[in-house]
Amino acid sequence: MKKRLDNITSNTLFHFTTKLDTVCKILESKKFIPFYSKEDLRPFIEKESRFQYAGIPMVCFCDIPLSLIRSHLSFYGKYGIGIKKSWATKYSISPVLYAMKSSSTAKKIRALRKVINKLKEDGLSTIDEKHILSLIAYAKPFTGKIFRDGSWRTKKLLNEEREWRYVPNYIDLDILDKEDIEDENYVNDWDDYVVSKYSIKFTPDDINYIIVHDEVDSIKIQELIYTMNLTENEKKILASKVLISKQFLKDI
Repeated sequence: MKKRLDNITSNTLFHFTTKLDTVCKILESKKFIPFYSKEDLRPFIEKESRFQYAGIPMVCFCDIPLSLIRSHLSFYGKYGIGIKKSWATKYSISPVLYAMKSSSTAKKIRALRKVINKLKEDGLSTIDEKHILSLIAYAKPFTGKIFRDGSWRTKKLLNEEREWRYVPNYIDLDILDKEDIEDENYVNDWDDYVVSKYSIKFTPDDINYIIVHDEVDSIKIQELIYTMNLTENEKKILASKVLISKQFLKDI
């Protein structure tokens, strides 16, 4: 008999948040909204660049089975929506590339940036820094800092997140540099623009799970579901997907 191997990925991508209200807004609007996220790009950017820390518009998900989400819930929030991976592929949502600064991957990205910038300076190419930054938008340090709750926090192994990202088309967007991302009004203006054009829609059928913390949260979510513009059968099916993390974490 073959030995069974536990899954380390899932057919579901999870989007976690610290607030029940955020889950409610996502369900009501039936869409995920990208916002600018402060990112540590130091492994992929030369020291003198203003983009070592940058703001990138995105929606983040993680490819983690329910049996392995305990630490993720404690770090990213007790609430979330699990959406079918098949839905994600329609919006070109992709796994993040993790690399250490000393890795050949990071070195090649840094070298490519230098080549592109030199060709642009010499008038030999119309490709500019924005093109390579759009690639780096899907890259993340293997270990490093992550911006949470208003400050940079060290998290040892970022690849444990198994992150997937939706990043809007870069052509008419800016990736904000380390000075821009400290200007709250400037970031808010860009957030408003992204929200107006680049939200990604889903249907209730695309949802596999709705994760809440406790029974009180579950009642609030189910009350909301029964006010939504859905058929009675759709409401019942969606309500059946609510999971209480306080309960199921005891069993995994």
